[in-house]
Amino acid sequence: MPKKLVFALLVALVSLYGLAIPGAMAEVKVGDTLGNLQFSKPLTPEDQKYLGLAQDAAFTLKEVNAPYVLLEAFGTSCSHCLAQAPKMNNLYNLIAQNPKLANKVKFIAVGGGDNQFGVTMWRKQLKIPFPVLPDQDTSLTKKLNIPGTPTSMLLDKSGKVLWVHIGAFDSAETAFSEIKAVIK
Repeated sequence: MPKKLVFALLVALVSLYGLAIPGAMAEVKVGDTLGNLQFSKPLTPEDQKYLGLAQDAAFTLKEVNAPYVLLEAFGTSCSHCLAQAPKMNNLYNLIAQNPKLANKVKFIAVGGGDNQFGVTMWRKQLKIPFPVLPDQDTSLTKKLNIPGTPTSMLLDKSGKVLWVHIGAFDSAETAFSEIKAVIK
């Protein structure tokens, strides 16, 4: 095959690949609607009670007994997620202690690619006070359209993204202020 033809084919393939990447790599953003997300069943009766679920089974976003869900996508092998965990615990405490927000926001962490054993150990080791659920087949984390972990997002009952932070945030206080600003 002539070198010019090989070069032209290579340029065409690279161009097509470049066009495909932006759609595949699109980040979740404020205003996106993710729909009625499906979660695996809570791991403990306490988690079921915290989320206000009637049954100990897989559940959807609409079944959570709160107008908002703060969803944290993480991975147990992610060093940034490990650094973020104490900040998420602090954010959880800031919201739980705020009389205007305490009953409006429920937290759920989802371990993309992680099994039940992995997320249970993660939760115990890092003393996570809110539900941590496995997403071993990554079906949920793929639907979230996240570029990496950790990714934190505030969703309303329709699955609309009201706030999102990709990567570990610097302070729980800043995240708290940003979240407070979007909750009605």
